[in-house]
Amino acid sequence: MSRQKRLFLVALFVGNAILFVIVLLAIARLSKPLPQASVPLQDTLIAIATLTGPPPTETATPLARTNEQGPSPAPLATEPLAGINSPSPATAAFFFPTATSTLLPWTPHVSETPVAPATAPPPTAPAAFTQLPAGPSGDAPIPGPSPTWSVFTYPTRAPASGPTKLGFHVTLNSGGVLDYVAAVHPPVMKGAGDIGYLKDVKALSPGTITIGRFIVDQPNIGEGDPAERAVAFVDEWLPKYLAAKNYVDYWEGWNEVTYPNYEWYAIFEATRACEMQKHGLKAAIGGFSTGTPEPWQFEAFLPAIEAGIRCGAILTTHEYAAPTMYLWWSQGLPESYGHLAVPAYPDRGPLAGRYRFLYRDILIPRGLVIPLVISEAGIDGGAGAGQRPGYSDTQGWLGFQKYWQTDLGVNDPVAFYAEQLEWYDSLLRQDPYVIGATIFNVGGGAWASFDASPVIPQLTQYALSLR
Repeated sequence: MSRQKRLFLVALFVGNAILFVIVLLAIARLSKPLPQASVPLQDTLIAIATLTGPPPTETATPLARTNEQGPSPAPLATEPLAGINSPSPATAAFFFPTATSTLLPWTPHVSETPVAPATAPPPTAPAAFTQLPAGPSGDAPIPGPSPTWSVFTYPTRAPASGPTKLGFHVTLNSGGVLDYVAAVHPPVMKGAGDIGYLKDVKALSPGTITIGRFIVDQPNIGEGDPAERAVAFVDEWLPKYLAAKNYVDYWEGWNEVTYPNYEWYAIFEATRACEMQKHGLKAAIGGFSTGTPEPWQFEAFLPAIEAGIRCGAILTTHEYAAPTMYLWWSQGLPESYGHLAVPAYPDRGPLAGRYRFLYRDILIPRGLVIPLVISEAGIDGGAGAGQRPGYSDTQGWLGFQKYWQTDLGVNDPVAFYAEQLEWYDSLLRQDPYVIGATIFNVGGGAWASFDASPVIPQLTQYALSLR
């Protein structure tokens, strides 16, 4: 055998051996499960991760009034945001645990037991729901289809402890709202437009958390770079924010955004929260309309939740119903553009108590428990319009008084509305991550049919009875 032939055979043998080793390594790697990426909750530097899949091109029909929408932009790259969260000692242990959280894909699940963030697999949707014992996060789902709702059905108050979590949303200081603050010392009050009265709130009740929102234009939502637009938004309103810094704790930005690209809005709100923190201010992110977002939309908003936790923000959303606050109580969430329906639970509904779907199914399992304020709550005829009983052209609770009297046999509409708010308060008092809710509205004007001044005396007595 010639020398050249021997070298060729040796080279061929070595090449085959290397190829064999590579194949074995590839097989071994494919046999191992891929590790889940975790996000440390105490990191001071975060990257807003772009979620997989294209942004949705449309939203489910909202259950309430919505703001204008624009065209859907292409997915945008994201930038890292820096920020350090500074919770109070009383809430630090609950709201900002030291454990890591795992970003899991959302699907409705049967058990309400929170998933261990770093090790548990994502929840799955069973083919048929069966009744399971309730977990620490709330009741177990109701087996089978949602129960039939009746306008004559009034759920009983949930067993709860502690003081009231009801405050008021105020557009003009009037109606004895400051008397309520002085007597009750509510956990939260909000000013929209009329920010100055919050200075009086702080003087009467220094421990009350105050939320402010200026009435602003919301043009071209979803257009341009969301981070740049958020910085520009903060810069525009910064002088007014700083002027009220001593008596406004959190600032909302845009109101009731229902734009379909929640990835874009998540970057906007994440940037706004951390930009506010740079100036010594705190943001209230979200500001979602009642009946929104759908769970799969909220999952796209998770980067804003992560940034909000690190940058000292809270989450706000709105919850209305009509003709009573009990509308569709204990109903599930319907299928939405190919996304699975969510089963019915006895302790929540698609309108009142909707926040529990977001927290118990999405945020708590991931360890992303951000403090929550329901910054608008009450009766709104726009909730479920066209799908519910009651007058179709009515807005606030005052417009439903005649319906309550003639159709529901209610003798005292003021007391009836106050009782609904007390029931709603019993839900909030069960959940430690809920700071409170602000009842819409005190101030009249365009919102005269919502005027909550008549219920202040009864709610004051109710709040004092809880002490």
